[in-house]
Amino acid sequence: MTLKTFVHCSFILLLFGSSCADFLEDQVRFVSPHPVINEIMMNPRGDNLPAREWLELYNPSDVAVLLQNYTISYNNRNFQFPDMYLPAKQYVIVTASQNEQAFLRYGNVCGIEGWPTMSNAGATITLNHQELGTVDQVSYAANWYASTAKRQGGWSLERINPEFGCNPAQAWQESEAREGATLGAQNSVYRADAIPDVQIRQTIVQNQELSFVLSMDIGNSLIIQQVQMPIGLPPISSWRTSRDTIHISFGQQLPEGVPYEVMIAGQYCGRNLNLSQTVFSETNLVYNDVVINEVLFNPNTGSPTFVEIYNRSSKIVNLQNWFLGNRLISNRQLLFPPNTYRVITTNPNLLQQDYPSAILRNVIVLPSLPAYANLQGIVTLFAPTVLMDSLRYTAAMHQPFIRNARGVSLERISPDVATNVGGNFISASTYSEGATPGYENSRFRAGTITKNNVFLAARTMYPNSTGDDRWLSIHYEFVQENTMVNLTIYDDKGRSLNRLIRNQGVGYTGRFTWDGKKENGEQSPSGVYLMWMETYQDNGQRQTFKESFLLRN
Repeated sequence: MTLKTFVHCSFILLLFGSSCADFLEDQVRFVSPHPVINEIMMNPRGDNLPAREWLELYNPSDVAVLLQNYTISYNNRNFQFPDMYLPAKQYVIVTASQNEQAFLRYGNVCGIEGWPTMSNAGATITLNHQELGTVDQVSYAANWYASTAKRQGGWSLERINPEFGCNPAQAWQESEAREGATLGAQNSVYRADAIPDVQIRQTIVQNQELSFVLSMDIGNSLIIQQVQMPIGLPPISSWRTSRDTIHISFGQQLPEGVPYEVMIAGQYCGRNLNLSQTVFSETNLVYNDVVINEVLFNPNTGSPTFVEIYNRSSKIVNLQNWFLGNRLISNRQLLFPPNTYRVITTNPNLLQQDYPSAILRNVIVLPSLPAYANLQGIVTLFAPTVLMDSLRYTAAMHQPFIRNARGVSLERISPDVATNVGGNFISASTYSEGATPGYENSRFRAGTITKNNVFLAARTMYPNSTGDDRWLSIHYEFVQENTMVNLTIYDDKGRSLNRLIRNQGVGYTGRFTWDGKKENGEQSPSGVYLMWMETYQDNGQRQTFKESFLLRN
């Protein structure tokens, strides 16, 4: 008799992967009509249990099973069970015949003549029905023990959910029982809702075949029912499975440089399985397709360092198996669109505390970053097979007007100029929070500026308006990258109302805004006002700009 209780649990593996957490509402129970291999003790020590090898079978069905209809094999050595019944929901300990007496106090025992010595390193145990063939099989290994101490002996391997019909490594766990095992009783690691989570770990595109490497060996337990591809892609010729891989063959070459979604529907161990994966075959990359764009090597106390990279190419780039120094950026597919930024750091929340404008959706979080010294160092970026970019930085690259560069990043001025050309990296604008993680650099220069220019977007402002005209917008364009700014608003009698900017370094282009309020927070009355800006560089060159405007309440 086969009992199946279905409460569907479908899970879609998205671009970065996902799972069906704990299967609380959507779970599937598959109760086998046959005994299953439930516990293995291949390396006993005799501290609390008999110092003899054994394994345990469990009957998860609702009827007694005649064991004489089964054989058990250990590494292809077959043994016949005697004429005995295993009652429903009961256990039987299988051991060598000479060990039988040592286990009688634990319940049902089956001693088998000639049962071999069990390997500590690993072996394959198979349970066969005389008519139906293999009904259960486990190929255990020493690395199934998470604990090195338990691997030394005295602890069994226990099946987490014997009512789940399939038997991958993920279905087993080292015993948590105080004695080291649970002979003749429910396993210490038992969880009725535990179903191994099948995920796509790797995608391989080769010639005219697409291969999905799964998170476990699915053997013959996966039956593919349907494969869906976007319209316009080459037609599917066939599909097949082999151990932990799904192979899909096509009659033509698959496209490069364009991501597309593949969906697979099937049955795995009596339950519906739906997999979805974004497939991307990358075009050839060349040096500096992706460049180092910003580096914070001297952060504020308690804050993280970061490195920002920029995709300056017209290609989508897969950051899987890329390295920042000796740190792996991602072991899974991670697509990086053209003309976008990615910030690599360890703690995005702390980063945003220091830089509120940071765009966290562009952050890649790593456990740690390479150590970047405060005085000088090297930042390297590696694609899987080639060096992509390298920056040699020094603290002397900061603006001379910055007395304390802590918390101020070095920004790239132009992605089209070689990384280590003198002057291509400089301090981020202190007016722009001292760094621009995840968005365009404050020092970015798209074209050539021939002269300094300061102008107002409009000469009349309305502080009580709800539109853009409620602000005074002051735009600037500067020739030099190390421009320092003072900005003050005066009334028509020459009295200073608000010193908006004091000794702040800014980029080539940008804007300042004024909301019409004095420094003490009071609203300025209607009238004529003057914007006065002073700029200066480290060579002593100074310049002033003045513009009058009207404020109307």
